[in-house]
Amino acid sequence: MIQSGNMISGYLKSVMTKGKVQYAFRRPRFPIVCAVGSELISAGSTAFFQRQVERLDLPDDKVLDIVDATGEGWAFHVKLMIVSPLTLKKRWTKSAVIRLFNESENARRIGGVYPETSAFGKTLARIITDVAALAACAQPNKSVRRIGPRAVRPPAERQREASKEMVLDPHSAAQFIQGYKTLLLEIDAQVSGNGASGVLEKLVAAREQLRKDPSLLKKGLDRMKAKNVDISSAVIQAVEGLQIERWIYLRDLKHQSIFIHPKGHSAFGVVGLTDPIRAIVGCSGVVMKTGLARYCGRFVCDGLISGVILLGPNYRKSFGRTFSSLKAEGHFHVTYEA
Repeated sequence: MIQSGNMISGYLKSVMTKGKVQYAFRRPRFPIVCAVGSELISAGSTAFFQRQVERLDLPDDKVLDIVDATGEGWAFHVKLMIVSPLTLKKRWTKSAVIRLFNESENARRIGGVYPETSAFGKTLARIITDVAALAACAQPNKSVRRIGPRAVRPPAERQREASKEMVLDPHSAAQFIQGYKTLLLEIDAQVSGNGASGVLEKLVAAREQLRKDPSLLKKGLDRMKAKNVDISSAVIQAVEGLQIERWIYLRDLKHQSIFIHPKGHSAFGVVGLTDPIRAIVGCSGVVMKTGLARYCGRFVCDGLISGVILLGPNYRKSFGRTFSSLKAEGHFHVTYEA
């Protein structure tokens, strides 16, 4: 390994550009999956891997394992910003790739695992491609820390960006988040004993209890009133009409994301609260459990997303045809009368 290190250092003197990922001798076959502790990042090209590296605060003293589309092992030397084929773990097996994902934070975040039994009927390349897609879908909502200074944009520019990014205006979003969170936590207090520990888990558990027993809404509001806690009537109406389903998130349009009802009878143009839905999920073309609310004249995702499953190419084509039919028949809804 000392000899390998010397080869890399010598190679760097002639090719390394500060901040840019370089590839020693040759490039891996994309897509690739890179293990950063218990987190996985994946990329389908050198440009996308560069963006992934730039958005994370990676430990300089680490050498990270990478597996490429052929199952070949690679090493990413963070301090040197170079990807090299010189590594001890040269070949990855099907079970090792599956285990890498199933034990990751990405798998925990979507609440699912890649079934090890599927290894018998799939090639190693197919499994790596699947895992790369799943890892992309389940990356953290926010970067650990962006490298380098972030420019401060004027308010007008930020507003234009918000309209492009398919989210609610800041005031409406803050009003919904505060009211929705307060109400769900009040419901959680009513049905304590669900085993949830963190705030996010409590919110998801309370929403599920509300779905099963709609009377909890009135009880929660009464308790809040007794405590002199106010909640916007618009938020109350949104919660009353909340549709909690396993929605098909097909793809993005210019100003909304396409959600198709699991029964296929309607589709909606949906916006996020403070982040575009794609930024939360990581990709489109998935089935996921979430809440869809009518709020301020728009259809809004409540931001509590779980059980994300990536759709295969045939399913995406099928749901694409479903969407075209629904749109032609007038069953694609973007706004409503508030």
